[in-house]
Amino acid sequence: MKHTRREFARLAVPFLAAALLMGAGQAPPPRRIEFTAQQREDLEEEVSRVSSGLYRKSEPVTLDAVRNALPDNASLIEFAIYHPSDPRLAIEHDVPAEPHYVAYVIIKHGDVQWKDLGPAKEIDHAAAAFRQAYGQSPSEFAKDFDSRIS
Repeated sequence: MKHTRREFARLAVPFLAAALLMGAGQAPPPRRIEFTAQQREDLEEEVSRVSSGLYRKSEPVTLDAVRNALPDNASLIEFAIYHPSDPRLAIEHDVPAEPHYVAYVIIKHGDVQWKDLGPAKEIDHAAAAFRQAYGQSPSEFAKDFDSRIS
């Protein structure tokens, strides 16, 4: 990959310099453009070949896949923000409320449980005040909290 980048720079710099030196309104010779375009295509093919194993197509995450990854005695708590709405109203008459936090608890066997935690603004304010009173950044607080409950 390093070789490919160097090769691209080796080709691009002289081409751009020649274009600048020719002045505005003048184009590089057509044969030079064709040659550089072919070299660029060759380099793109090489980058594709070299990086083909680096990227994997992501698979959709399913509830079954999450459950299968959990140990028997563990649970996963997922937090999300949503806008509560009234499903009985037609969409054009429904005005979503302020964002709320919700927590979902997933266990290996059994139903997914969920709980509306309340308005996001109130929770964010309380969490910020708590962290400030505690005197730590969020990441420091998380590490300290984790060490206390582990």
